[in-house]
Amino acid sequence: MINSRKVFNRIVFEIPLCMCVLFALYSPFMVYQYSTFITILLLFLWLIIALMDKKKWTSKEIYSIPLYVYLVVMPCIMGYSFISNRYLILVVFLLGSLISSYCEYVDMWNDIGKMLKIISPFLIYVYLKTFIALLNNPYASRKIKTTGDYTLLARGQGIGGYEFIYFLSLLSNICIGLFFQLKNKKHKAVCLIIAILSYIEIILSNYMTALMISIIGFILTIMVLLVKKNKIWMLFLSFGMVIFLLFGNDIMKIVLENFLKIIPQNGKTFMRLYEMKDYFIQNVFISFFEDRFFTINQSLNCLLKYPFLGIIGQLDLGREMLLSNVGQHSFFLDTFAFYGFGIGIYNIVNYFSLFKRQFFDKHCLIITIPTMFCGFVLLLFNNLTISIGICLSIIYPYSLYLLKKQNKKYDYINKYAVKAAEAVESEI
Repeated sequence: MINSRKVFNRIVFEIPLCMCVLFALYSPFMVYQYSTFITILLLFLWLIIALMDKKKWTSKEIYSIPLYVYLVVMPCIMGYSFISNRYLILVVFLLGSLISSYCEYVDMWNDIGKMLKIISPFLIYVYLKTFIALLNNPYASRKIKTTGDYTLLARGQGIGGYEFIYFLSLLSNICIGLFFQLKNKKHKAVCLIIAILSYIEIILSNYMTALMISIIGFILTIMVLLVKKNKIWMLFLSFGMVIFLLFGNDIMKIVLENFLKIIPQNGKTFMRLYEMKDYFIQNVFISFFEDRFFTINQSLNCLLKYPFLGIIGQLDLGREMLLSNVGQHSFFLDTFAFYGFGIGIYNIVNYFSLFKRQFFDKHCLIITIPTMFCGFVLLLFNNLTISIGICLSIIYPYSLYLLKKQNKKYDYINKYAVKAAEAVESEI
Protein backbone atom coordinates (compact mmCIF):
# COMPACT_ATOMS: atom_id res chain seq x y z
CA MET A 1 0.00 0.00 0.00
CA ILE A 2 1.32 3.47 -0.93
CA ASN A 3 2.25 5.63 2.05
CA SER A 4 0.09 8.75 1.53
CA ARG A 5 2.32 10.83 3.80
CA LYS A 6 5.39 9.99 1.75
CA VAL A 7 3.53 10.79 -1.49
CA PHE A 8 2.44 14.13 -0.02
CA ASN A 9 5.98 14.91 1.11
CA ARG A 10 7.39 14.09 -2.31
CA ILE A 11 4.88 16.33 -4.08
CA VAL A 12 5.58 19.19 -1.68
CA PHE A 13 9.31 18.63 -2.17
CA GLU A 14 9.33 18.46 -5.97
CA ILE A 15 7.19 21.55 -6.59
CA PRO A 16 9.48 23.95 -4.65
CA LEU A 17 12.55 22.41 -6.23
CA CYS A 18 11.09 22.67 -9.73
CA MET A 19 10.14 26.28 -9.12
CA CYS A 20 13.56 27.01 -7.68
CA VAL A 21 15.38 25.64 -10.73
CA LEU A 22 13.06 27.39 -13.18
CA PHE A 23 13.26 30.78 -11.45
CA ALA A 24 17.04 30.42 -11.19
CA LEU A 25 17.76 29.38 -14.78
CA TYR A 26 14.75 30.07 -17.00
CA SER A 27 15.39 33.71 -17.92
CA PRO A 28 11.79 34.74 -18.81
CA PHE A 29 10.68 33.94 -15.25
CA MET A 30 13.40 36.20 -13.78
CA VAL A 31 11.68 39.36 -14.97
CA TYR A 32 8.85 38.83 -12.47
CA GLN A 33 9.49 40.86 -9.36
CA TYR A 34 8.33 38.31 -6.79
CA SER A 35 9.59 35.12 -8.45
CA THR A 36 12.52 34.68 -6.08
CA PHE A 37 10.48 35.21 -2.93
CA ILE A 38 7.79 32.78 -4.09
CA THR A 39 10.54 30.20 -4.51
CA ILE A 40 11.90 30.91 -1.03
CA LEU A 41 8.46 30.51 0.56
CA LEU A 42 7.98 27.17 -1.20
CA LEU A 43 11.43 26.00 -0.09
CA PHE A 44 10.69 26.99 3.49
CA LEU A 45 7.50 24.94 3.29
CA TRP A 46 9.58 21.97 2.17
CA LEU A 47 12.12 22.59 4.93
CA ILE A 48 9.43 22.48 7.62
CA ILE A 49 8.02 19.22 6.22
CA ALA A 50 11.51 17.69 5.95
CA LEU A 51 12.39 18.58 9.55
CA MET A 52 9.08 17.11 10.75
CA ASP A 53 9.35 13.98 8.60
CA LYS A 54 12.88 13.00 9.54
CA LYS A 55 12.85 12.78 13.30
CA LYS A 56 16.59 12.35 13.87
CA TRP A 57 19.19 14.60 12.29
CA THR A 58 22.91 14.49 12.90
CA SER A 59 24.71 17.66 13.92
CA LYS A 60 26.57 17.65 10.57
CA GLU A 61 23.24 17.62 8.71
CA ILE A 62 21.59 20.55 10.48
CA TYR A 63 24.47 22.75 11.60
CA SER A 64 23.98 24.83 8.43
CA ILE A 65 20.63 26.04 9.81
CA PRO A 66 22.14 28.31 12.52
CA LEU A 67 24.48 29.78 9.89
CA TYR A 68 21.60 30.53 7.52
CA VAL A 69 19.49 32.04 10.29
CA TYR A 70 22.37 34.28 11.39
CA LEU A 71 23.18 35.41 7.84
CA VAL A 72 19.55 36.45 7.32
CA VAL A 73 18.49 37.71 10.76
CA MET A 74 21.57 39.61 11.96
CA PRO A 75 21.54 42.25 9.16
CA CYS A 76 17.81 42.82 9.81
CA ILE A 77 18.50 43.46 13.48
CA MET A 78 21.24 45.95 12.57
CA GLY A 79 19.03 47.71 10.00
CA TYR A 80 20.59 46.31 6.80
CA SER A 81 17.75 44.24 5.38
CA PHE A 82 19.19 44.53 1.86
CA ILE A 83 22.08 42.30 3.02
CA SER A 84 19.56 39.84 4.47
CA ASN A 85 17.89 39.59 1.08
CA ARG A 86 21.20 38.65 -0.56
CA TYR A 87 21.62 35.62 1.67
CA LEU A 88 17.92 34.79 1.99
CA ILE A 89 17.73 33.74 -1.68
CA LEU A 90 20.76 31.43 -1.31
CA VAL A 91 18.86 28.90 0.79
CA VAL A 92 19.43 26.03 -1.69
CA PHE A 93 23.20 26.44 -1.42
CA LEU A 94 23.51 27.30 2.28
CA LEU A 95 21.27 24.40 3.30
CA GLY A 96 22.58 22.11 0.54
CA SER A 97 23.96 19.51 2.92
CA LEU A 98 20.58 19.23 4.65
CA ILE A 99 18.75 18.92 1.32
CA SER A 100 20.96 16.11 0.04
CA SER A 101 20.74 14.31 3.40
CA TYR A 102 16.94 14.36 3.28
CA CYS A 103 16.95 13.13 -0.34
CA GLU A 104 19.12 10.22 0.77
CA TYR A 105 16.86 9.55 3.75
CA VAL A 106 13.64 9.24 1.73
CA ASP A 107 15.36 7.87 -1.40
CA MET A 108 14.13 10.69 -3.62
CA TRP A 109 16.91 10.77 -6.20
CA ASN A 110 14.73 9.03 -8.80
CA ASP A 111 12.14 11.76 -8.35
CA ILE A 112 14.81 14.43 -8.77
CA GLY A 113 15.92 12.73 -11.96
CA LYS A 114 12.35 12.93 -13.28
CA MET A 115 12.16 16.56 -12.24
CA LEU A 116 15.37 17.41 -14.12
CA LYS A 117 13.95 15.74 -17.23
CA ILE A 118 10.76 17.80 -16.94
CA ILE A 119 12.62 21.12 -16.73
CA SER A 120 15.23 20.22 -19.38
CA PRO A 121 13.14 21.74 -22.27
CA PHE A 122 13.17 25.08 -20.45
CA LEU A 123 16.98 24.92 -20.06
CA ILE A 124 17.41 23.93 -23.72
CA TYR A 125 15.31 26.95 -24.68
CA VAL A 126 17.55 29.30 -22.66
CA TYR A 127 20.66 27.64 -24.07
CA LEU A 128 19.51 28.10 -27.68
CA LYS A 129 18.36 31.67 -27.13
CA THR A 130 21.67 32.53 -25.47
CA PHE A 131 23.64 30.77 -28.20
CA ILE A 132 21.88 32.74 -30.96
CA ALA A 133 22.30 36.01 -29.06
CA LEU A 134 26.03 35.40 -28.52
CA LEU A 135 26.56 34.68 -32.21
CA ASN A 136 25.11 38.11 -32.98
CA ASN A 137 26.67 39.92 -30.03
CA PRO A 138 29.56 38.36 -28.06
CA TYR A 139 28.68 40.57 -25.06
CA ALA A 140 24.98 39.64 -24.96
CA SER A 141 25.32 37.73 -21.66
CA ARG A 142 27.89 40.05 -20.06
CA LYS A 143 25.60 43.05 -20.54
CA ILE A 144 22.88 41.45 -18.43
CA LYS A 145 22.89 42.98 -14.95
CA THR A 146 20.51 42.86 -11.99
CA THR A 147 18.27 45.59 -13.37
CA GLY A 148 17.97 47.83 -16.42
CA ASP A 149 16.06 48.01 -19.69
CA TYR A 150 18.48 45.77 -21.59
CA THR A 151 18.40 43.19 -18.78
CA LEU A 152 14.59 43.03 -18.78
CA LEU A 153 14.48 42.79 -22.57
CA ALA A 154 17.23 40.13 -22.79
CA ARG A 155 15.81 37.98 -20.00
CA GLY A 156 12.32 38.28 -21.45
CA GLN A 157 13.70 36.89 -24.72
CA GLY A 158 15.22 33.93 -22.86
CA ILE A 159 18.89 35.01 -22.91
CA GLY A 160 20.92 33.71 -19.98
CA GLY A 161 23.35 35.88 -18.05
CA TYR A 162 26.11 35.37 -15.50
CA GLU A 163 24.06 32.84 -13.55
CA PHE A 164 23.54 30.58 -16.59
CA ILE A 165 27.14 30.64 -17.86
CA TYR A 166 28.66 29.77 -14.48
CA PHE A 167 26.03 27.09 -14.02
CA LEU A 168 27.27 25.57 -17.31
CA SER A 169 30.92 25.81 -16.19
CA LEU A 170 30.20 23.55 -13.19
CA LEU A 171 27.73 21.36 -15.07
CA SER A 172 30.32 20.63 -17.78
CA ASN A 173 32.72 19.25 -15.15
CA ILE A 174 30.05 16.97 -13.69
CA CYS A 175 28.97 15.71 -17.12
CA ILE A 176 32.50 14.97 -18.31
CA GLY A 177 33.08 12.98 -15.10
CA LEU A 178 29.88 11.03 -15.70
CA PHE A 179 30.94 10.40 -19.29
CA PHE A 180 34.08 8.60 -18.11
CA GLN A 181 32.29 6.66 -15.36
CA LEU A 182 28.93 5.60 -16.78
CA LYS A 183 28.70 2.29 -18.63
CA ASN A 184 25.41 2.85 -20.47
CA LYS A 185 26.34 4.13 -23.96
CA LYS A 186 23.19 6.22 -24.32
CA HIS A 187 23.79 7.95 -20.99
CA LYS A 188 27.47 8.48 -21.83
CA ALA A 189 26.51 10.13 -25.14
CA VAL A 190 24.02 12.46 -23.41
CA CYS A 191 26.63 13.54 -20.85
CA LEU A 192 29.25 14.13 -23.55
CA ILE A 193 26.83 16.21 -25.65
CA ILE A 194 25.87 18.34 -22.62
CA ALA A 195 29.55 18.88 -21.77
CA ILE A 196 30.50 19.87 -25.33
CA LEU A 197 27.53 22.21 -25.71
CA SER A 198 28.39 23.78 -22.34
CA TYR A 199 32.00 24.39 -23.43
CA ILE A 200 30.77 26.02 -26.66
CA GLU A 201 28.42 28.39 -24.81
CA ILE A 202 31.13 29.28 -22.29
CA ILE A 203 33.63 30.11 -25.05
CA LEU A 204 31.07 32.29 -26.84
CA SER A 205 30.04 34.08 -23.63
CA ASN A 206 33.36 35.90 -23.04
CA TYR A 207 33.45 34.97 -19.35
CA MET A 208 37.15 34.28 -18.89
CA THR A 209 36.79 32.89 -15.35
CA ALA A 210 34.07 30.47 -16.46
CA LEU A 211 36.33 29.28 -19.28
CA MET A 212 39.26 28.76 -16.90
CA ILE A 213 37.07 26.87 -14.42
CA SER A 214 35.74 24.53 -17.11
CA ILE A 215 39.27 23.88 -18.43
CA ILE A 216 40.70 23.30 -14.95
CA GLY A 217 37.78 20.98 -14.14
CA PHE A 218 38.42 18.96 -17.29
CA ILE A 219 42.15 18.66 -16.51
CA LEU A 220 41.45 17.62 -12.91
CA THR A 221 38.97 15.00 -14.13
CA ILE A 222 41.58 13.46 -16.44
CA MET A 223 44.24 13.56 -13.70
CA VAL A 224 41.99 11.86 -11.12
CA LEU A 225 40.90 9.28 -13.69
CA LEU A 226 44.50 8.38 -14.55
CA VAL A 227 45.69 8.23 -10.94
CA LYS A 228 42.63 6.16 -10.00
CA LYS A 229 43.53 3.60 -12.65
CA ASN A 230 47.21 3.42 -11.80
CA LYS A 231 49.14 5.23 -9.05
CA ILE A 232 52.19 5.40 -11.32
CA TRP A 233 50.43 8.22 -13.15
CA MET A 234 51.06 10.40 -10.11
CA LEU A 235 54.76 10.29 -10.96
CA PHE A 236 54.16 11.14 -14.61
CA LEU A 237 51.79 13.98 -13.72
CA SER A 238 54.28 15.43 -11.25
CA PHE A 239 56.96 15.28 -13.94
CA GLY A 240 54.52 16.90 -16.40
CA MET A 241 53.89 19.77 -13.98
CA VAL A 242 57.64 20.41 -13.71
CA ILE A 243 57.93 20.43 -17.51
CA PHE A 244 54.98 22.82 -17.73
CA LEU A 245 56.54 25.20 -15.23
CA LEU A 246 59.79 25.20 -17.23
CA PHE A 247 58.35 25.32 -20.75
CA GLY A 248 54.74 26.34 -20.09
CA ASN A 249 54.89 29.56 -22.06
CA ASP A 250 56.08 27.81 -25.22
CA ILE A 251 53.54 25.01 -24.83
CA MET A 252 50.63 27.37 -24.21
CA LYS A 253 51.64 29.61 -27.12
CA ILE A 254 51.22 26.68 -29.51
CA VAL A 255 47.95 25.63 -27.87
CA LEU A 256 46.49 29.14 -27.83
CA GLU A 257 47.49 29.94 -31.40
CA ASN A 258 45.45 26.94 -32.55
CA PHE A 259 42.62 27.61 -30.10
CA LEU A 260 42.30 31.22 -31.26
CA LYS A 261 41.70 30.01 -34.81
CA ILE A 262 38.46 28.26 -33.83
CA ILE A 263 36.84 30.73 -31.41
CA PRO A 264 35.00 33.96 -32.36
CA GLN A 265 37.48 36.76 -32.97
CA ASN A 266 35.22 39.64 -31.97
CA GLY A 267 34.93 38.97 -28.26
CA LYS A 268 36.69 39.79 -25.03
CA THR A 269 37.94 36.23 -24.54
CA PHE A 270 39.75 36.28 -27.91
CA MET A 271 41.39 39.62 -27.20
CA ARG A 272 42.56 38.59 -23.72
CA LEU A 273 43.91 35.24 -24.87
CA TYR A 274 45.63 36.87 -27.84
CA GLU A 275 47.35 39.34 -25.52
CA MET A 276 48.36 36.53 -23.13
CA LYS A 277 49.61 33.95 -25.64
CA ASP A 278 53.32 34.92 -25.71
CA TYR A 279 53.87 34.80 -21.94
CA PHE A 280 50.82 32.88 -20.79
CA ILE A 281 51.78 31.93 -17.22
CA GLN A 282 52.93 35.44 -16.26
CA ASN A 283 49.99 37.08 -18.04
CA VAL A 284 47.43 34.85 -16.29
CA PHE A 285 48.58 36.17 -12.94
CA ILE A 286 48.85 39.76 -14.20
CA SER A 287 45.40 39.65 -15.79
CA PHE A 288 43.84 38.12 -12.71
CA PHE A 289 45.64 40.59 -10.42
CA GLU A 290 44.38 43.56 -12.43
CA ASP A 291 40.78 42.29 -12.56
CA ARG A 292 40.37 41.15 -8.99
CA PHE A 293 42.89 43.06 -6.86
CA PHE A 294 40.72 46.08 -6.10
CA THR A 295 37.59 44.15 -5.09
CA ILE A 296 39.50 41.51 -3.10
CA ASN A 297 41.53 44.19 -1.36
CA GLN A 298 38.35 46.05 -0.42
CA SER A 299 36.83 43.01 1.28
CA LEU A 300 40.07 42.11 3.06
CA ASN A 301 40.53 45.67 4.34
CA CYS A 302 36.94 45.66 5.56
CA LEU A 303 37.57 42.39 7.42
CA LEU A 304 40.72 43.78 9.05
CA LYS A 305 38.81 46.89 10.10
CA TYR A 306 35.83 44.96 11.51
CA PRO A 307 37.19 41.46 12.31
CA PHE A 308 34.63 40.34 14.90
CA LEU A 309 31.09 41.27 13.80
CA GLY A 310 31.97 42.49 10.32
CA ILE A 311 30.77 45.76 8.86
CA ILE A 312 27.11 44.94 9.59
CA GLY A 313 28.04 45.25 13.27
CA GLN A 314 28.34 49.00 12.73
CA LEU A 315 25.18 51.07 13.14
CA ASP A 316 23.72 53.70 10.80
CA LEU A 317 26.19 53.41 7.93
CA GLY A 318 23.59 53.60 5.19
CA ARG A 319 23.35 51.41 2.10
CA GLU A 320 25.93 53.18 -0.05
CA MET A 321 28.45 53.62 2.75
CA LEU A 322 28.25 49.96 3.75
CA LEU A 323 28.47 48.52 0.24
CA SER A 324 31.32 50.83 -0.79
CA ASN A 325 33.52 49.15 1.84
CA VAL A 326 32.98 45.64 0.41
CA GLY A 327 34.37 44.39 -2.93
CA GLN A 328 31.16 42.52 -3.82
CA HIS A 329 32.97 40.19 -6.19
CA SER A 330 33.65 37.17 -3.95
CA PHE A 331 31.03 35.20 -2.06
CA PHE A 332 33.51 33.92 0.51
CA LEU A 333 35.49 37.14 1.06
CA ASP A 334 32.38 39.33 1.02
CA THR A 335 30.86 37.16 3.76
CA PHE A 336 34.01 37.70 5.83
CA ALA A 337 33.70 41.46 5.26
CA PHE A 338 29.97 41.61 6.05
CA TYR A 339 29.93 39.28 9.07
CA GLY A 340 33.45 39.00 10.45
CA PHE A 341 36.05 36.27 10.77
CA GLY A 342 34.02 33.70 12.72
CA ILE A 343 31.04 33.58 10.38
CA GLY A 344 33.37 33.70 7.37
CA ILE A 345 35.10 30.51 8.53
CA TYR A 346 31.74 28.93 9.38
CA ASN A 347 30.59 29.71 5.83
CA ILE A 348 33.61 27.99 4.25
CA VAL A 349 33.20 24.94 6.50
CA ASN A 350 29.55 24.83 5.45
CA TYR A 351 30.65 24.78 1.79
CA PHE A 352 32.84 21.73 2.35
CA SER A 353 29.98 20.00 4.19
CA LEU A 354 28.38 19.57 0.74
CA PHE A 355 31.11 17.02 -0.01
CA LYS A 356 30.32 14.24 2.43
CA ARG A 357 32.78 11.51 3.34
CA GLN A 358 30.98 8.90 1.21
CA PHE A 359 31.34 11.20 -1.81
CA PHE A 360 35.07 10.46 -1.84
CA ASP A 361 34.91 6.74 -2.53
CA LYS A 362 36.66 5.30 -5.59
CA HIS A 363 33.66 5.70 -7.89
CA CYS A 364 32.67 9.24 -6.90
CA LEU A 365 36.15 10.75 -6.61
CA ILE A 366 36.40 11.62 -10.31
CA ILE A 367 33.43 14.00 -9.97
CA THR A 368 33.92 15.15 -6.37
CA ILE A 369 37.49 16.47 -6.65
CA PRO A 370 36.95 18.70 -9.75
CA THR A 371 33.56 19.93 -8.48
CA MET A 372 34.85 20.76 -5.01
CA PHE A 373 37.95 22.57 -6.30
CA CYS A 374 36.23 24.47 -9.12
CA GLY A 375 33.28 25.40 -6.91
CA PHE A 376 35.62 26.79 -4.27
CA VAL A 377 37.61 28.82 -6.81
CA LEU A 378 34.40 30.13 -8.36
CA LEU A 379 32.99 31.31 -5.02
CA LEU A 380 36.34 32.73 -3.91
CA PHE A 381 36.60 35.02 -6.93
CA ASN A 382 32.96 35.48 -7.97
CA ASN A 383 29.50 35.98 -6.55
CA LEU A 384 27.16 33.14 -5.69
CA THR A 385 23.86 32.70 -7.54
CA ILE A 386 20.92 30.37 -6.96
CA SER A 387 21.89 28.49 -10.14
CA ILE A 388 25.36 27.70 -8.77
CA GLY A 389 23.73 26.49 -5.56
CA ILE A 390 21.44 24.18 -7.56
CA CYS A 391 24.40 22.70 -9.40
CA LEU A 392 26.42 22.08 -6.21
CA SER A 393 23.58 21.06 -3.88
CA ILE A 394 21.27 19.08 -6.17
CA ILE A 395 22.79 18.12 -9.52
CA TYR A 396 26.18 17.15 -8.07
CA PRO A 397 24.84 14.70 -5.43
CA TYR A 398 22.32 13.39 -7.98
CA SER A 399 25.21 12.56 -10.35
CA LEU A 400 26.86 10.56 -7.56
CA TYR A 401 23.58 8.73 -6.98
CA LEU A 402 23.65 7.66 -10.64
CA LEU A 403 27.13 6.22 -10.18
CA LYS A 404 26.18 4.40 -6.99
CA LYS A 405 23.05 2.99 -8.61
CA GLN A 406 25.08 1.74 -11.57
CA ASN A 407 27.77 0.19 -9.40
CA LYS A 408 25.24 -1.58 -7.18
CA LYS A 409 23.69 -3.10 -10.30
CA TYR A 410 27.03 -4.35 -11.64
CA ASP A 411 28.15 -5.55 -8.21
CA TYR A 412 24.95 -7.63 -8.02
CA ILE A 413 25.53 -9.04 -11.52
CA ASN A 414 29.14 -9.91 -10.69
CA LYS A 415 28.13 -11.48 -7.40
CA TYR A 416 25.47 -13.57 -9.16
CA ALA A 417 27.98 -14.61 -11.83
CA VAL A 418 30.49 -15.72 -9.20
CA LYS A 419 27.85 -17.80 -7.40
CA ALA A 420 26.79 -19.38 -10.70
CA ALA A 421 30.41 -20.23 -11.53
CA GLU A 422 30.93 -21.76 -8.08
CA ALA A 423 27.76 -23.84 -8.49
CA VAL A 424 28.99 -25.17 -11.86
CA GLU A 425 32.38 -26.04 -10.38
CA SER A 426 30.79 -27.88 -7.47
CA GLU A 427 28.70 -29.97 -9.87
CA ILE A 428 31.77 -30.85 -11.89
